[in-house]
Amino acid sequence: MINRLVYIFLGVGILLGLPQCAGTSSKGLTVKGKVTDASNLRIFFDRLPIASQKIEVMAQSDIGTNGKFAISTENPVEAGIYRVRVGGHNVMLVLDGSERVIELTGTMGDMDNGSMVIKGSEESAKASVLTGKLNNKEIGIADIRKEIGNFDNPLTSL
Repeated sequence: MINRLVYIFLGVGILLGLPQCAGTSSKGLTVKGKVTDASNLRIFFDRLPIASQKIEVMAQSDIGTNGKFAISTENPVEAGIYRVRVGGHNVMLVLDGSERVIELTGTMGDMDNGSMVIKGSEESAKASVLTGKLNNKEIGIADIRKEIGNFDNPLTSL
């Protein structure tokens, strides 16, 4: 009888632990991907302030020798403007708070020029392309004002 109870408790414990092993262990946001020319560097996920001037580092991680990385927050993120940065390069993310996984693929240069492939946040992908066009002097302020009307998230206009 005692052996049977031990096996039942072990079985229940294993079954309860299995969901923790699947996919990402974070209940928050995971930003993962590959920055091909950033192997062995550190990558940061920052929340950019809207009302204050204090940038908050939400999470950080090392990039592997192959350029792959994964950064996870413990809790879901709030709607806001975030930045993923490696050294002096960064890509902005405009999040509505519902995102759980965002994938980034490209180079450090892609982060700056709007060529970074962003999956999991359509608004962030559109904002990245627009920022790249502005940085590359392909468009001006008047063009940006027109483009902002195409965004669903009002934070994008900031």
